[in-house]
Order: sequence, then structure tokens, then C-alpha cells
Amino acid sequence: MDTGRDGAEDVKSRAGRLVLLLCAGAFAVLGAPSPALAQPQPQDPIRLRLTIGELSPRVITSGSSSLTVTGKITNIGDRRIDDLQVRVQRGQPETSEQQMREALGHNQPTEAGQSAFTPVAPALQPGQSANLTITVPITGQDGTGLGIDQPGVYPLLVNINGKPEFGGTARLATSGLLLPVLGVPGKNTKAPSRPSKVSLLWPLIDDYPRVVRTEGDKVVLSDDALATSLAAGGRLYELLGQLDSATSTDPDLQSSVCVAIDPDLVETARAMAGGYLVAGKDGRTHQGTGATAADIWVDRLRSLVTGNQCVLALPYADVDLAALSRAGAVDIEQLALSGSAVVQGILGVTPQPGLYWPDRGTLDQRTLADLAANGPVTVLADPAKVQRSSGPAPWTVGATGSSTTAVPVDGLLGSALTNRTSVQDALAVLAYRTLFDGTGGDHLLIAPPRHWAMPANELEVWLDQLGSWFAGSFAEPESLADLVHGPAGGTAAGLEYSPADQAAEIPRSVTKELVRVDNTQRDLVNAMHEDPASKVVPGSLIQPLKFGLVRATSTGWRGHVAMAKARVAGVRTQLSGMIGKVSVQAPGPPISLGSQNAPLPVIVTNRLPVAMAVQIKLSDVPGLQAAPVPVRMVPAGSNVTVFAESKVLRSGRFTVDVSLSTPSGDTVLGSTARLELNSTSYGTITIVVTGIAGGALVLLSGRRIYRRIRTARAGAATAPEPQGEARR
Repeated sequence: MDTGRDGAEDVKSRAGRLVLLLCAGAFAVLGAPSPALAQPQPQDPIRLRLTIGELSPRVITSGSSSLTVTGKITNIGDRRIDDLQVRVQRGQPETSEQQMREALGHNQPTEAGQSAFTPVAPALQPGQSANLTITVPITGQDGTGLGIDQPGVYPLLVNINGKPEFGGTARLATSGLLLPVLGVPGKNTKAPSRPSKVSLLWPLIDDYPRVVRTEGDKVVLSDDALATSLAAGGRLYELLGQLDSATSTDPDLQSSVCVAIDPDLVETARAMAGGYLVAGKDGRTHQGTGATAADIWVDRLRSLVTGNQCVLALPYADVDLAALSRAGAVDIEQLALSGSAVVQGILGVTPQPGLYWPDRGTLDQRTLADLAANGPVTVLADPAKVQRSSGPAPWTVGATGSSTTAVPVDGLLGSALTNRTSVQDALAVLAYRTLFDGTGGDHLLIAPPRHWAMPANELEVWLDQLGSWFAGSFAEPESLADLVHGPAGGTAAGLEYSPADQAAEIPRSVTKELVRVDNTQRDLVNAMHEDPASKVVPGSLIQPLKFGLVRATSTGWRGHVAMAKARVAGVRTQLSGMIGKVSVQAPGPPISLGSQNAPLPVIVTNRLPVAMAVQIKLSDVPGLQAAPVPVRMVPAGSNVTVFAESKVLRSGRFTVDVSLSTPSGDTVLGSTARLELNSTSYGTITIVVTGIAGGALVLLSGRRIYRRIRTARAGAATAPEPQGEARR
């Protein structure tokens, strides 16, 4: 036995017990961790939900003495929570763009200042809720107020502590905010000597195209959700209504706003106003409910943009230009670019020419070349996608003398506006950009998400605060038209179009089928001709289908490939129905051919309201030679019997397949018809063979007769004379 080792172990054991006793004593003297320091553990279950209702004021000025936060907490756990308290704490002001980007994630330190805890509720059972209100001084010492003593953008944290049943006090819920501080008592922010020039895009874009087809003079929508969006309280209603209300009394705000409009949305809303149908899941249609709302919405939009309001017309249906260009669907791409004419025709306003706001803020070189073929191009671009820029924006993109210009959209503000519940972060970024980042005098173009969904009261706050910025000379309004059509300030090598941008496009599997359908459409319309009786222009029949292909490649379908494929398939089905209205038929029972050159009757039916040039083709059949049939013109809404020249080479029964196509032969019209023929005539070969056989028969018969005569004569010459004659 090693007594030395045992003794050492005994000493260690006694020392360990002494440390534990000392720690226990310290714990008893200092007490449990204070609520201020209690932190939730990662493995702890979520027991409480915190929802911030209101922050007042939204922007702190020298006249603000306190900050009030209201909200609601809900026990979403499985046990009672006692002693619920709230406090507000803040971090240091953000001093760089990187810090601002991190602050948008609401994970910045917030230990620089904090208020005292305020009781919220003594206890909450599972499922119960309680409202909270806390008012804290802007200044004040740590523990009584936020202690803010200088302007800046501050991260805030609303912190809820409580004591779950069977547990200790812990932080149970938090909510992060950004607080713009323009002034504190005695330290008001002065207006910059060179204010930033601010322009704002205001997107009026539906979530995705709704029109799937037309029936008579009415459009058929895929669903009736647009009716809800255009009606009071709907997303598009509030976007238009809040902008109209704010700009009607603030000319500076109006001059800074450019309304980005999807022509397909405006055209769809106008069509809805006249009555429309909605496709049901069972294939049937029913009347839509949004005619009145759509009519009011279009009228209000027309009133808003009448005058000097800047308007940006997106490509029709906010189409994926890059996907179409890369697929070689040039005519569909060009049709999508006709959206400005649609907007002008409906709203009576001329959109900004050559101005593009692409999804993801960039375009590939091929698409830029396609656009440049129509005139000068200005791209509202993600500055991170602009390659090797130098000098101030706008930038001339490419070689010297290029007609392509890039105007940067502020990415930081764009990120802040993706918050779907509040514009508070965006107000903080606006303050940082215009007052605290040291880039005074720059152009600042603000672009919310394309399908911006923000509560109406938050839209009102955003526009009201932006108007206050202009009124306080913290920024200057700038028309987007003045910005994009002014002189370029710098240069850029190009726009980056990364593999990630390519992957985001409408995929090749969709555009490849689109090109096939489009080629068939073009071939069909080339075979159409205006009929003097119906006076229907052929293009008017095909145009709705071509716009259907445009809608099938909307950026609204990015990430929804199955829906894009379904829209292309829908156009293909409609086109097949149109093609099926031109067909060929057999005249009826089997046809008897009584002569060698009997013509074959074929009935061509055209149920389209335009004349059709058609090519008839008869299959090759042994014993029958069919002459090529010239292209025939079939009047609108009529049946025409065409006689195909043929030559019978033998008698008997024949089966001939008759097909119909466009003159090019690329598009088969209708289905193949089958002619049953019964020939009783002799063809040339039969007659020749019969003649030869007859001649041979005559020759052989003559030869045989000749031989008989000759044999008979020879026999008579050699026969002996009768005896009686000899005796004489």
C-alpha cells in the first residue's frame, strides 16, 4: 500500500471540499445572478413570444425626452411564468457600413446603456398574453435611462425577463431595433452643407401574372387574389393609396418618387374593370369579384401619374429578359419591351425611355446588347455588380462612347426595406446614409422589394419621415429622370453576371419549350391572311398567345419552375386548339374511280375568322400516283372541296392518307384523314399488258392456223391416186 499517494489524495479531497464551501459562501453573500445578467441557454426551450407594437417617437430629435415602446408578450410554453419584466438597452452608435449591415441582423452588443426593469405581469399561464408599455428617458444614467448623449444610429434591445415554473429567472424573449437619433437635448444635428440627393422607386407590381387566357371578350384569371389586393386594405391598394395621399400635399416628396409599374398589372386591372372570369380547380370558370375595385384602382393610378409624376414602365409582366435573350427568343423579348406603349395607352403618361430595373440588379452582356439595339440604356444596378467603377455615379458602362449607363441602387436601404413588418430599420439606414456616413452630396436611389408588402401604417410612416427629411434639409429630393438623364459622372467596366444570377433565371427547360411554341405561332400566323368578309387581322389572334408566353417567363416565377412550365403548357394547349380549327376530311363512303385520271376529292374546313393558306399532301400508295397539290387559300369559316389530281396504275382498292399543313410544312393542321378508293378502270400498264397479250394470242392463233393449212396441203400433195382412176 502506498501511504504517500493516499495522503496526497486525501489532501486534494479536503482542498476540493474547501473550494466548494468558499464558492457556496460567496453565492450566499452575493446572491443569485441578477435578472440583468440572466441569459437564456441555447438548449432552453422558447417559452415566450414578444411582439413590438409601437415605437414612439420613431426618430429622436432634440425635442424628444423619452422613448416609449408598446407590445405584447404571450406564453407559448408548457408551464407558468412568473415575475415578467421588461427593459430597454442600447449599444454604441454604428460608425461604418459594415456595422450597419450587421446591425440589420439585430445581434449587435447592447450593453452601453439600459433602463430599469419595469413589471409587465405577475404571472402568465400557458397560452395567456399581456400587453406591455415601457417609457425610458433618452438621456439619464445607466440603469435609469438610455444615456444617449450624441446623435447617431443606435442598436436597441427590448429585453423580457421572467421566472418559469421549476426554474430560475432568465431572459425569455428579446426584440432588436435600430434607433436613429438626430438630436439630443443641447446637441441637435445640423443639416449637412451638401445634402444627399434622394430618389425613391415605388413599385406597383403584382406577385405574379394572373391572366391565363381569354374567353370571348373577357380575360380568365388563374385566381381572384388580385381582386383582394386591389380592394381597400389590400397590398396594391395601400401602396397606391398611401403614395397618393402623401404626395398630394408634398411636392418635394412627389418629385423624388418614380412609380415603377408593371404594364401587365395595369392591363389586367383594366380588363377586370369590364368584367372577368376566374378559372376554378374543376376546369370551370366563374365571375370574378373585383371589377369595381379594379376600376377604382386604375382611375386613381391614372390621376396620380397625370402631370409631372415620374413613371418607370417595367418590361411586360416584369419578364426575365436575361432568360429570353439567352434562349434566343428575340421576338418575345421585343414584345415584352413594348410595355411602355401599354402604360401610355391606359394611363396617358409617357414612361422614362430606356430605363430598366432588373431583378437582382444586373443583366448579362447579351441582354444589354439586345436592349442597346433599341436605343440608350440605363440600368438601375446593384452597386456590388458594377465592375471596376471609378468616379461618381451615374457610370458609363463599357468602352468610351457606350450608350449604356448604370445608376446604383442603395443596397443597404434595400436590405432594410425587406423587413415586412416595420420601416424602422430603413429609417435608421436613411439617417446613417444622409447624415453620418460622410458621403454628403451623393445621389441616393432607394428601391424597396419588387413585391413590397408593408402594413399601411408603416408605409405612411416611411413617406411622412422622408418628407420630414426634405423639409428639414437633411436631404434634397431628386427626380429619377434628372438623375438618369443627367451627364454621366464616372465609368465602369461592365456588369457582373455571376453563376448565381444565371441559376436564378427562368430555367432552360422552360425557355426551350417556349421557343418551340413561339416558332409554331410564327409559322401559323404566316399562313393566315385577312379575309375580306371577316376583316380580322391575323396578328390579333396570335397576339394573346404571344403575351401568354411573355407572362410564362415573368420574374415572378423565379423559384417556381413548375408554375412557369404550366403557363407555357397552357399556351401550347390554346395554340393546339387554334390549329385544330383547320382540318381535312374525307368526303364520306369509299370513292369509286371510273377512269385512269380520276381526281380525288378532299374537303378542307377552316373554322378560324381568317383565311388560311394550306398545303395538302397525299401519301404514296402502290398503284396510284398523286400529283403535288398547289397551296390553296381557304376562306374564313368555310369548307372547300379540293380535287387532287391522280393517276391510277391498276384497278383495285386503295387507302390514301391525306394531311394538311402550313405552306412551310412545319406545322401540321388538324388530323390526318383517310380516303378509301375503289378503282374499276384499267391503267396504262394494264392496257399495254392486255394489248400485248392480245397481240400474242392473235399471233399464236394465226401461227397455229397457218400450220394446220400447211400440213393439210402437204398431206394432199403426197396422197396416192384412187384405183379407179388408174384403171382408166
